[in-house]
Amino acid sequence: MNTQTVLITGGSMGIGFATARYLLERGMSVILIARQAQGLQDAKAALVAAGHSAAHIEILAMDMADDQAIARLSDTLARLPHGLFGLVNNAASELLRRITEYQLDELETMWRVNMRAPVLMIQTCQPFLRKAKGSVVNVGSISDH
Repeated sequence: MNTQTVLITGGSMGIGFATARYLLERGMSVILIARQAQGLQDAKAALVAAGHSAAHIEILAMDMADDQAIARLSDTLARLPHGLFGLVNNAASELLRRITEYQLDELETMWRVNMRAPVLMIQTCQPFLRKAKGSVVNVGSISDH
């Protein structure tokens, strides 16, 4: 991968995908994370079809609600010789319904993805960001698609 690599959660569509395209157009490499492997494969194929090098696009299917999966990212990031240039916390979980209709497990998932995961991602990525003097961008929006 290129010396400037940016990790993007929620990278298979929407703001995350647009961010990946923007960074690739500027010569950076990206690591895209999303829940669905097929969505990531489709995103990578679209970026390659647009003329971007597949060698500059890594995809990782993982659930941002999974603390252990986030911790395992250290193994992937350790392979970056120049560290991590940026982290874009963009993944989101959103269920829109009446407050009386939420189940506890749904609230737990939204909490883990929207509140806990960004903090854990920063903690996990921090040594690699420090190495590259990288930055963190936390994205918030009113819709996850």
